[in-house]
Amino acid sequence: MTLKIGTKIKELREVKNITQNKMAEYLGITEQAISRWENGGGYPDMELIPAISNFLDVSTDELFDTDKKQERLRELLKKGDGIFGHWDTNSVRKSIAIYRDILKEFPNEYGVMSSLVTYLVHDKNPYETHGEEIIELSKRIINDSPDRNLQISQTHSLAQAYKHMGEQDKAVAAIRDSEIVDSLYDAVGFSRECMLAFVQTGDEMQLIRKDIIHYLFYMLCVNMRHFNMDMYDTFSVDSGESNEDWFAAMRHDILVREKILKLNEVFYEDGDFLFTDGELYTLIELAEYHMVLGESEAALEYIEKCAEVAVAHDTQPDAVHTSLLVKGRKIRGNHRLSNYGNLAENIRYNFSYWMINDWLLGKDENVLVPRGDARTKISSYEFYAPIRDTKRFKDIISRLESYAKVECDEE
Repeated sequence: MTLKIGTKIKELREVKNITQNKMAEYLGITEQAISRWENGGGYPDMELIPAISNFLDVSTDELFDTDKKQERLRELLKKGDGIFGHWDTNSVRKSIAIYRDILKEFPNEYGVMSSLVTYLVHDKNPYETHGEEIIELSKRIINDSPDRNLQISQTHSLAQAYKHMGEQDKAVAAIRDSEIVDSLYDAVGFSRECMLAFVQTGDEMQLIRKDIIHYLFYMLCVNMRHFNMDMYDTFSVDSGESNEDWFAAMRHDILVREKILKLNEVFYEDGDFLFTDGELYTLIELAEYHMVLGESEAALEYIEKCAEVAVAHDTQPDAVHTSLLVKGRKIRGNHRLSNYGNLAENIRYNFSYWMINDWLLGKDENVLVPRGDARTKISSYEFYAPIRDTKRFKDIISRLESYAKVECDEE
């Protein structure tokens, strides 16, 4: 039996052109151990058998009488029912544990690796806590996965990990030197959608073109939002730049974000943007900028608009766009409660709740404000104190409270 298993491992490994060293790396064992199995000098521990068969992409029936790979994988993934897709801290950490356990048995299941990276990035202080693991998993997918889409997405994950860990040169090189990621012109012009748009006919062609237009407009708005962000983000409590320079950067950012709002009014003439371009965050930033600059009336105007967007997002059922360029495209509604802000580890909430408890009345000191010739951070509650007792502000809170939802996970 030992010789048969070792011979089968060697046969499958060589067919797939996998070295003993690479296989050992994925299984977390030594190259010498694999050599012993293949030469009949030993056999794998029983707990390694499923991992070996899954790594070699064969049913474990070929080694021992165990369940088939896909059935076993589905069984393991069922542990995530009711957990996967939620972003509160508890759910994120439970998902991380489940995916890590699956990889112990399925060491080269690249879709599972990619999902694990996604949840690692959504944990608290992800790059301080999981940075090296994110880099290792991303590299493994880029180098070894046969799925090009996974390779592309993990190139982005790798670059972001390097950037957040202070290795800017590696972040740039990960993308610039990649043989997987296409240039903007190649990626768009020769994408599946763009090519189909020139061969499809009738309604199918129209829907594809609307998808292209919608996505390109979305990317335009995203890049406009980030246009000045890197420069603006250099201003901090102790960065040394003057407040005059900070205010100038803020004025520049206001102009850019106002252009985004005007573009939305043109593109979505029926007002059916429904959170597709990050409008909520654009409005939040504009309100904060005007508060810092002492322009409270303008700030209130943007807070009111932001509340309208939050309520629209929280109450939107499944629907379709009606604006001309995207007419007929589906709008996904009925949004689940989430916890991107991590206000607490065991709650999920909607945007109306988030606006009240994190943004407008939050107690965390995370808002940058001028203090004499320097800058400091204060809570949102203190930040909005100059307008908190006005009727307009109270009406905003009252409206949001009528739509706010929150739920707790019981341990």
